[in-house]
Amino acid sequence: MPAETIRLQRRLTTRDRWCVALVAGGALAGSLCVGLASAGSSGSSADAAGPCVSLVRPFAMGGATFHRCGSAAIRFCASNRTDETIALHCREAGIRVRP
Repeated sequence: MPAETIRLQRRLTTRDRWCVALVAGGALAGSLCVGLASAGSSGSSADAAGPCVSLVRPFAMGGATFHRCGSAAIRFCASNRTDETIALHCREAGIRVRP
């Protein structure tokens, strides 16, 4: 009789059941941790209060995505006020931009 057939005829012992239960419990706990971690906020909550500016601009080596919220968005708009595209996005977000 081949060895694989003999192995499949053997019933699971208590030790085998405990091992399977520990692996299954670890997998369940790991998936719960990942689920809870991904359910949290994706950005920093300290700077998220306020308007957000998000735009994609072409640059020398491809494109760049700008996403700023709160005080960072206000500073971003103030420092790039001569760029009409950025100024337009800032105005759409409700941030005043001086010419």
